[in-house]
Amino acid sequence: MDSTDRKPPKTPRYSDIDLTRWRTYDHIFTDSLWLFPSRAKAGGHRLDYHGNYIPQIATQLFTRYTKKDEIVLDLFLGSGTSALEAINLGRKCVGVELKAELVDYVREKIPAEARTHVRFITGDSGAETTADAVRAAL
Repeated sequence: MDSTDRKPPKTPRYSDIDLTRWRTYDHIFTDSLWLFPSRAKAGGHRLDYHGNYIPQIATQLFTRYTKKDEIVLDLFLGSGTSALEAINLGRKCVGVELKAELVDYVREKIPAEARTHVRFITGDSGAETTADAVRAAL
């Protein structure tokens, strides 16, 4: 098939994925079970916090359900896996974390040139004042 036979791109409102080519994406897993042989360690990720999850899950979710330059909201920032992966994928992030020392720690992990793409909020994710801060950040 040459380029004149190719269908025009069809993207949903929530993603940059071309639905006419979904089978050709090698970085998006389309089966129902995602198996990863190990945790990704590139792009600023480290296994340094008891509650973190593997970046590959964030990659799959953000790629499928957000577009470049959109905002990812993480109400439990922890060690910053979502923030780092959002930046790596060209998204922005609003991250909420209860522990101020973790916010400081994640801020240092974010490359200086990308810090304008992440908004950090220290607070309880269930508190109304934090919800107000999230609304303002969005």
